[in-house]
Amino acid sequence: MRWLVGWNGASAASDLGLRQLRPLGGHLLWPGPDPLWAVGDWRPEEIRTVSVFRRHHPRPAEQVRTGFPDLSQDPDDPALADGAVARLAIVGHCGAGDAALRTALLAASGGALRHLTAWPGSYTVVVQQGSRTTLLCDLAGVRPVFHTRWCGGTAYATAALPLADLVGAPPDPYYLAARLAVPETPEALDDASPFTGVRRVAPGHALSIRAGRPQQESYEAKRNTVGGSSEITEAAATGEVTRSLLEAVRCRVRTGDSPYGASAEVTTGRRLDRGHPDGAHPDGGNADGSGPDPGLPDFGRYGSGGISTRSTNGSGSVNGSRSTNGSRGVSGSGNSRGANGIGSYGTGAGGGRDADGHGYGAANGGAAAVRLRRISSDLSGGIASTVLTLLAAEIPVRPATTAGASGVATAAPAASAAPAPPTPRTLEERWGDPRSYRTLHHGPPSPFPDGTPARTGAVRGSWARPVAQPAQPGTALLAVTFTDTPAANPQPPDPARTAELVRARALAASHARLDHLLVAGGPESLPYADLLDPDLAGPLTDEPGPALVVGLRQRHRLADAGADHLSGHGGRQVLDGHPARLADVLMEHRRIPLLRPVAALARADGSERPVHGTFGTPVAVLRAARRLARTSYAEGLEDAAAQLMARRDRTPASAGAASVQSLAWCAPGPAARWLSDDALSAVAVRLRVAARRAPGEERPGERRARLALYRAAAEFRVLTHVVEETYGQRLHAPYLDNQVIRACRLVPASARVQPGSRPAILGTVLAGAGVTDLPEGWGAGSPPEPQASAESIRAGLRQSIDALDKLFAAPLLADLGLLDADGFRSALHAAIRNVPVPLDGIAEVVSTELWLRRLQARQGSCWTGVPLSERRAIDGGEPVGVP
Repeated sequence: MRWLVGWNGASAASDLGLRQLRPLGGHLLWPGPDPLWAVGDWRPEEIRTVSVFRRHHPRPAEQVRTGFPDLSQDPDDPALADGAVARLAIVGHCGAGDAALRTALLAASGGALRHLTAWPGSYTVVVQQGSRTTLLCDLAGVRPVFHTRWCGGTAYATAALPLADLVGAPPDPYYLAARLAVPETPEALDDASPFTGVRRVAPGHALSIRAGRPQQESYEAKRNTVGGSSEITEAAATGEVTRSLLEAVRCRVRTGDSPYGASAEVTTGRRLDRGHPDGAHPDGGNADGSGPDPGLPDFGRYGSGGISTRSTNGSGSVNGSRSTNGSRGVSGSGNSRGANGIGSYGTGAGGGRDADGHGYGAANGGAAAVRLRRISSDLSGGIASTVLTLLAAEIPVRPATTAGASGVATAAPAASAAPAPPTPRTLEERWGDPRSYRTLHHGPPSPFPDGTPARTGAVRGSWARPVAQPAQPGTALLAVTFTDTPAANPQPPDPARTAELVRARALAASHARLDHLLVAGGPESLPYADLLDPDLAGPLTDEPGPALVVGLRQRHRLADAGADHLSGHGGRQVLDGHPARLADVLMEHRRIPLLRPVAALARADGSERPVHGTFGTPVAVLRAARRLARTSYAEGLEDAAAQLMARRDRTPASAGAASVQSLAWCAPGPAARWLSDDALSAVAVRLRVAARRAPGEERPGERRARLALYRAAAEFRVLTHVVEETYGQRLHAPYLDNQVIRACRLVPASARVQPGSRPAILGTVLAGAGVTDLPEGWGAGSPPEPQASAESIRAGLRQSIDALDKLFAAPLLADLGLLDADGFRSALHAAIRNVPVPLDGIAEVVSTELWLRRLQARQGSCWTGVPLSERRAIDGGEPVGVP
């Protein structure tokens, strides 16, 4: 994990017993009585600081520094008093320029904060002005902020675990119970965190600490829905979505000299092109195109042939096949990683990391371990990830150099190679208002002197090419597609999933700038495969999440991906219409927009249950939407508390039934049925107390959609921790950026609830970037599951049922009084018999139990300088984080 940590108003600077206290492995970003540290494997370009000094100071004013500052770690060093009156730190991936950062710091001195979150990318903002320190949490909660009382002041961090170590806070049982019972209800969680006494800042809020006293406030302007609607047109909203997505992808791809990286001929001797030494076609056919159909997956070819495929159960070969023990054709010290955690792919040109996070490589006598690509993208067949892949591939590239960004080596043309062809003429355009008449109807003017027409339909921030140019060597974007082999899942393949794989291969074959890597997962990559390890070894994340039960699956999936990987997480939540938005449409006295979504639900249910689906679904959905529109916020929380106590949590049998259950202010989670009576009673009491508070002005559908986004962002955050602890990779979710979320919120609710609205909007985004050749059926299928399909999950449960029985023979959740262990074990055995059981609820319970066991087995602390016992003695004998 990586985090920021510091404090404000604490007595650590003056207390002799705490002068040497500092985070383990931390780098000081700014000194003083209120310091700030960056802890973990941060890249230099991910840390940018701006300082404003007093007049007549020898240092230049408003100096922007990239990377870790060269500061002494001795707190008594007089050189640390730099005389800065204001500081700004942008930590993460931010697309703002140096001039924008200098201007932002000056504007923030007047109290303006929202403009600090309007740049492309995902990042954390820290502002220090005198005795005030302000931290901004993003709109989705991917980069949260935590704080706790400590030494007469307030300690803050972007992770809860270091603050828990600082004050000795134990896990909070009530938080775990509320998270399992009502995961999308912040009223039950309040501002709690997984640790007692450590508070969390709500997404879209700023934590302002002055003289040690914390205060939260929202920096996002609230939309006024009183007296009418403030919606803009769908065309204007789509233009904003296009512009924001283009900028979000561009700021991640255009980092360093080469956007994609290059082949590994120069660095490791392995080629990453689609060719094969013996002339075999990379898709398994012959060089002349004959052979198996390249559009259909052929599992018999996985593990052999070109590098375009990789098998998790195959043996190593000279062409880059990867086995579960980490062997590869080109071996060497520090250039492979196995399932037992030995070795890894490094993120720098000089070496890699071992299982404990220590660097190694050429300096230790081994071969340099580098990633083959700097950036890759997910091509799962879903429309959200496909759009990001095509946008990244359409960005004009620069020639590859011998050193890429972030220390990742790239290739340069060999001295004996033939001269490269002339660089194709490309143009990057920035013009016009996306909502103007000229932008929407005429497009940009011709940018070339010879009158060659540019591609129309682009918007501001996009690009256009006169003709499609072939990809230069080393400039193809690596697109990764993961699927299960028949050995992993013996059940017949899902037709919808097979169609998605066919579309993914068709897209990769039709685009010259895509290098497709089809990764086939064997039994070792099924969900819950991590539980087969008797020691339950694995990364300790900041909080539990379903990604913990698919950690090994994600490691297999991203083993050959780039150092930066684009994913489509959050695309469904920011663009799709939550079923509760049907009530929002009714509150506006608009009934015509309800016809198409209700008819679509009736058709979906009618395919399985003709009588009920044709007549019962529309009536049930309309009644539930009307009931929600007439239900107040307090009544909704009271109903949820009554459902928890009555255990009314039936598994929906159809899409219409699921929509009816979602038409509520608050709904119990899928894991609530296995909690104990005491845990459910405690959560119900908290909901009834929250019902007496003043209700907000938010509508039910808008609120449920926002909370669903928070939950998806929390799951993605746990996934990033798992991936970073393994390979040091960076997972990027552009859909969860602030500016993308703001643009997607402009889409009217009446347009969101229509069937096919998300494919239509994203198709317009691709047209704005000049991508129009999409395969037939694109956007018509259902979106892929975020972790694995239901068939793969059940196969993983069958494989790991013995480990699960051992894990829940004496679960820690039952020791805390939260879980009915016998009922949950019965549900596990029912799931492997294909009995309808909420599989996502099982993943929530198993991941929480796994997180507790890893936390219990953890030794050591995130801090050095003062032992925990001495800190408790200094604070009066009790953990100061507990109120």
